[in-house]
Amino acid sequence: MNEYVFNVSRQGIVQTQRGIASLTKKRVQSTYGSGSSYYDEIMDTVYPNMVDRIEIMKWLEFSNQNTYLEVGMGTGKNMEYVPPEIQVFGTDFTEGMQQMAREKISNGKIVLHDPTFIKADTENLPFEEKKFDRLLACLTLCVTPSPESAMSEIFRVLKPGGRFVLYDMHIAQEPDIVEMQYDFVRPISMSTGYPLPSDQIPHGAIIWDPCRDLIKMACEAGLTLCHTKWFQPDNPIMCRVLASFTKE
Repeated sequence: MNEYVFNVSRQGIVQTQRGIASLTKKRVQSTYGSGSSYYDEIMDTVYPNMVDRIEIMKWLEFSNQNTYLEVGMGTGKNMEYVPPEIQVFGTDFTEGMQQMAREKISNGKIVLHDPTFIKADTENLPFEEKKFDRLLACLTLCVTPSPESAMSEIFRVLKPGGRFVLYDMHIAQEPDIVEMQYDFVRPISMSTGYPLPSDQIPHGAIIWDPCRDLIKMACEAGLTLCHTKWFQPDNPIMCRVLASFTKE
């Protein structure tokens, strides 16, 4: 049963809140697994300027012989910008997303040397401690059921001196924007998805929690913040951050 009642008008969306749907593992896996075939189309047509993947990959500062992991790799859109000599690992919660990435390798859109893709939960990564030199989470931790657990796992598998780059939706820095995120955006984005009427986004295809302080979670997990860059910080729906961390 739909947990919200909407009145879409010229004045916007009037919301009656009756409860907030939680981002359970089963729900997230079902939502993004079933949407894997049209996920790239949504990102390319609805959010064409949302992600500068070239800039994100530059923040990783790859060097030869790096071992690299992307958690929540999705359809492999970031993999298109990884240097071919890097040893690449990718995990995702859904088989459908990874299958799309494998198809890109088959048709030459992704050029990598013997990458390893594993269906795995970011909260329980199937790798030994201190394995990776570089690690990326891109638009992943805003939908991970327990981002605190995921951050602990990221810290565990990152080598000392390694670099972790985060790009994600994030709680805003201004109190009035935060209030809008909690009161207006979050109840809808966690229930039915994108909180404005759209003919281009299927109902419930994109769900996320916009009110997570992921930078704080990363630091509490033991990572050291190096740099940040904010995008649309005054937009309660689209506020996001690019941040880099090291492990001492």
